[in-house]
Amino acid sequence: MLKSSRKKLIVSGCSYTDNWWTEEHGVKVWPEILAEKLDMDCINLGQCGRGNEYIFQTIIDEVQHHKNIGLVIPMWSEWNRIDIQKNVPSRGGPLWYTIRTGVQVEPSKSEFAKRTKFGEKVLKDMTNLFYERGVYGAKVCTERTMRFFYLFQELMESKNLNYIQSAAVYPVPFDMLENDDRGWKEKDFMKTVFGSVYFDEINHKKFVGWPVLSQLGGDTMDEMLWRLTPEIDFKDGIGTKYTMSANDSHPNEAGHTLIAERLYDEYQKIYL
Repeated sequence: MLKSSRKKLIVSGCSYTDNWWTEEHGVKVWPEILAEKLDMDCINLGQCGRGNEYIFQTIIDEVQHHKNIGLVIPMWSEWNRIDIQKNVPSRGGPLWYTIRTGVQVEPSKSEFAKRTKFGEKVLKDMTNLFYERGVYGAKVCTERTMRFFYLFQELMESKNLNYIQSAAVYPVPFDMLENDDRGWKEKDFMKTVFGSVYFDEINHKKFVGWPVLSQLGGDTMDEMLWRLTPEIDFKDGIGTKYTMSANDSHPNEAGHTLIAERLYDEYQKIYL
């Protein structure tokens, strides 16, 4: 079988990128839609529930395996997600598990443990230990994420590759900004982001929605879909035109199409 001569679109992300939605619900996701518009082959590394370390590592590793690369896009996730690798050689490589810092959980609420079957008690204990001991607090998670943004950018520039950075969702759940006392309070969080040594190093022309936080004039794909939803399509304060349902805020195919169109427009502005 002959290999395709078309350029590659390489993407990674969380549930806003994962083609699980295509496999389970028949929803074409934005990477596939964008690849068609760009006439490129799509390599989609997205996985539901993953954080930015997973996104960073998988995308830069994948870049090393290809030469005919047309565009690279990380769609960054929540900043308080911590990704852990567990090497399982018999399964062909490392498996990833993810926990959220800044929260406490009960066993029945450990969604990541249920999905990965890693051991609900293990992930629950790790999440609560991190919370109680202040491990991976707001400042650490923020600086860590800003490094991912900067390092990804510098690697792409050094390889002379076309890239666009973007964010799927707001950096942390809004209730954490309102209720948490470990540095995620909105005022302290804004100060940490704006005070990062990497803040002014990011090329905002190649980062859709920079600086991500709406309070600083930024934007995410999730917020874009919310903003474009007609008032008539809101039910109990939740927009449904571009989401799977009133109970599931993930993009439906119309939402993924809007995301792909926004990225395509940005690609044309930057590279054509």
